[in-house]
Amino acid sequence: MSQAPRRHPVAALVLAAFLVVGFVFGTAALHAARDRAAGVAVFAAQASHVDRYVQELLLEDLGQPASPEALLQDLYATVAVFLDGGEVRSLQGSSDVRVSVRPAQDGLRPKLVEFWSGLELLEATTLEGEVGDADRAASIQALRVEAALIRSVATDAAGQMTVEAQQLLQKQLALGAILGLLLLGGGTAALVRERRVGREVEVARFRAIVAEATDWIAVLDRDLRITFSTAGSVALLGVAPEELLGRPLGDVIAEGDAMLRATLRQHGESPDQLLTLNVRDGDDWRRVAFRVADHRRDPHIDGWVLTGRDDRGPQALRDELVMAVHRDELTGLSNRVDVLRDLTVRLAQMGSGGARPIVIAVDLDRFRDINLRHGSVTGDGVLRRIGEALQGWAPPTAVVARTGDDEYVLVLDGDTSSTPGELAEHVLRRISGSVRVDEVVVQIRACVVARRAASDERDAALVLQDAVAAMDALKMTGGNAASEATTVELLTDD
Repeated sequence: MSQAPRRHPVAALVLAAFLVVGFVFGTAALHAARDRAAGVAVFAAQASHVDRYVQELLLEDLGQPASPEALLQDLYATVAVFLDGGEVRSLQGSSDVRVSVRPAQDGLRPKLVEFWSGLELLEATTLEGEVGDADRAASIQALRVEAALIRSVATDAAGQMTVEAQQLLQKQLALGAILGLLLLGGGTAALVRERRVGREVEVARFRAIVAEATDWIAVLDRDLRITFSTAGSVALLGVAPEELLGRPLGDVIAEGDAMLRATLRQHGESPDQLLTLNVRDGDDWRRVAFRVADHRRDPHIDGWVLTGRDDRGPQALRDELVMAVHRDELTGLSNRVDVLRDLTVRLAQMGSGGARPIVIAVDLDRFRDINLRHGSVTGDGVLRRIGEALQGWAPPTAVVARTGDDEYVLVLDGDTSSTPGELAEHVLRRISGSVRVDEVVVQIRACVVARRAASDERDAALVLQDAVAAMDALKMTGGNAASEATTVELLTDD
């Protein structure tokens, strides 16, 4: 008679326990490593949030709707969570998705403290001087330098988080290998899960690196439409990456699609080619070198990868910075710094037979009412239109500047047949009347005063001050008038 097979309930229980432990371990490791990968992505994004804070601060300074304080508080709150542990909002999914963050370890904590200190320095940096003058330009530059330093700290911190995530993953792999020896099936499943999470950590690290890249990297589909763009588009094209998605390359870069198609026809399946395209730079165009790589055989891309770099070099960037110091950011006209520099040269030239320069001061009447009634966007448009009108009237050798909110100054050569009074009347007629900004039409009134420098005057600041004082005096009489200023006595304390 055959004997029934013996059952081993204890062995079965041990086997079941190992299965449960393997499943629980693998699931816990999966969630923990995913949280770490998501945490790396969240903190890497703080670098771009610092740039957004600076932009919001500058917009608020110009009277535009902005909320820099809210952004700054979000930055502080996020760093506090990464220091002490807690939850932060994930970059993926809805706003209800949260990521668990453990308290920072010894390797990461100093970098987070440095990031916090940088935010305090950024918050304490103030915008000095008036809009358009040298002090304001210098303080804006200091603000941007401080923001760049903080972004560098954020990148270092994200890198440290990636290292810690990889170290945790290695420990989990070792423990998973031990469990795999005890239970091959459960251990194998845990290893598969952990390797998948390891890939997610690497993807998060790649995203952090791409987010910080200064190059512009774009993915084009087979129809040459942009399906992916890095933040480098802001520096190279002046367009945010989200505004590029779905647009044809030719809409963004002049003849970009035609040039690229010609290159692809010429080189066929060649994986790596260089081409030069026109990129808009203000009112002009400049040539920028791009590298195009064919990835149509890659199912994850199925198109081309385009990389462009701003290769203007340090000298060009220094020239731009010098230009920014001498230019009004809103209108593109000269500013007070440039007026004083030019007027100083002209006054010095009088000693060698040069004509006495003429300074024309312009002040718009009731410009604040335009801003209050139609909004600052329309007000900015009016300021640009007035600047264009003055530039269109002024001789080629003249300097046209915006020196205050609604104030302009022109510096002209003195060798003209018109008197200063006649020039003031010409300017008033040029800018007075209706000005259209989009669908809004506003009426412009102004006070204009022209003053010829005396033959013995050499102080540009005093000459400009006299002209502005005469303009203010004329404005007190009712506005919308033009006159010639001779000598203006300024009140001083005894």
